[in-house]
Amino acid sequence: GLLSKKKTPNPEELYNACKTNNRAEVTRLIDAKCDPQAHADPFTGDVCLHVCANKNRYELMETLLKAGADADKQNKVTGRASRPLAARLLRALRHTDRCGLGAQLGQTALHCAAGYGAKESVALLLAHGAKMVADVEGQTPLDLATNYRQAEVVEMLSPT
Repeated sequence: GLLSKKKTPNPEELYNACKTNNRAEVTRLIDAKCDPQAHADPFTGDVCLHVCANKNRYELMETLLKAGADADKQNKVTGRASRPLAARLLRALRHTDRCGLGAQLGQTALHCAAGYGAKESVALLLAHGAKMVADVEGQTPLDLATNYRQAEVVEMLSPT
């Protein structure tokens, strides 16, 4: 009957659980095989990993990475030239948020964590093979950490 039919997990529910730091819900949805990359914010292109990196929610990030989240997934990389208003908004808001609403396009979770000085998240992403990917303006996570004076993260990301 209707009660025995399993409901497919909604990826937007997982995204929202990451935004609200609801660990139990994240675990429940991941256990139900919800894809951690299936929902992206329609404006920024951020996925669950970006959201968690913004807030240094490294325990949730570990759950997402173990479930197959791509450590190098970039947020929205297209539409910059075709949407002048959106580009102006991004420029105007750039300094209000280091990854997310005011972000450069094409950033990874490592950009987010590095810009905020989230050492635990940076270490976790590096342990999961995150690379020094440049965003569409050529900024790497190391550049962001340097620009925002995150000395410990700069040290973590600098080549030895």
